[in-house]
Amino acid sequence: MKIYKILLLFFIAAISTFAQVSVKLQQPPPNQFKVEEVWKIVLINGGDRPINVYLIGTATESLQGKVIEATSSIITLQKGVKAVSGRDLGPFSVSESNSRYKDIILNTGGLPSGSYNICIAVIDAADGKQIATDCISVNIENFNRMELVSPMDG
Repeated sequence: MKIYKILLLFFIAAISTFAQVSVKLQQPPPNQFKVEEVWKIVLINGGDRPINVYLIGTATESLQGKVIEATSSIITLQKGVKAVSGRDLGPFSVSESNSRYKDIILNTGGLPSGSYNICIAVIDAADGKQIATDCISVNIENFNRMELVSPMDG
């Protein structure tokens, strides 16, 4: 019976250390999405010690597939709740990008119209294992304002 209690305690400890970090992506404004909003997140370290992590952000368009994937630098996540943005996580390395979207993102800072799945994964820097993830779906509609050019009097 004693061995079962020890095994039970071991499994509980293993589960609690795995689930000590969580991440929550912030929902962007309707019908728009700027690239810097991928990194507007809340990180929660429920453990009792700081942990070194890095983040991988991925944007996938429903028809075109993966558009971009970027990896942040390593940060130390202290115990508690921390809201972070791109300024806190840079510099970034872009490991995969769809060339069709690359110029649009560089020129406009945002994604073109479409239906996207945006995901953030938190990776333990010590062993490279994913310890938390969150995804949101975003529909983007870029509307261009039309102006009457002629006749001049409206």
